[in-house]
Amino acid sequence: MKEGIIGNFTALFGVFLSDIPQSFMGNFTVWPGTHRLYEQYFRTHTPQSLLQGMPDTPLPEPQQVTARAGDAVLVHYQLAHSIAANTSPFIRYGIFFRLSHIDHDTLHWDCMTDIWREWAGMRDVVSATGH
Repeated sequence: MKEGIIGNFTALFGVFLSDIPQSFMGNFTVWPGTHRLYEQYFRTHTPQSLLQGMPDTPLPEPQQVTARAGDAVLVHYQLAHSIAANTSPFIRYGIFFRLSHIDHDTLHWDCMTDIWREWAGMRDVVSATGH
């Protein structure tokens, strides 16, 4: 990313091309619920506060995703994510794509304080499940 630019997008789509049956094999790693945590943070501090670095807020325990070749993940942009160290003798292969809603350039800031702004139907799902 260029300095001074917030390069947010709508979703991350990943396809695992090799088996990752246990932790510390270069696993895709997520911090569950952080998309909602960051939504609240940006409502208070503005999305532009991200230019000062990642929000200084307590995070839940990370979870390393295990997968088989061909498995896929679809992850909200604001869900904290990273890659775990690979201490195995195997190379982890995968391919990841950054997806953007057709109106993302217009909704750029709004979708950081309203995480389902670009996800048609998700408000109904969230309301029905209470999440």
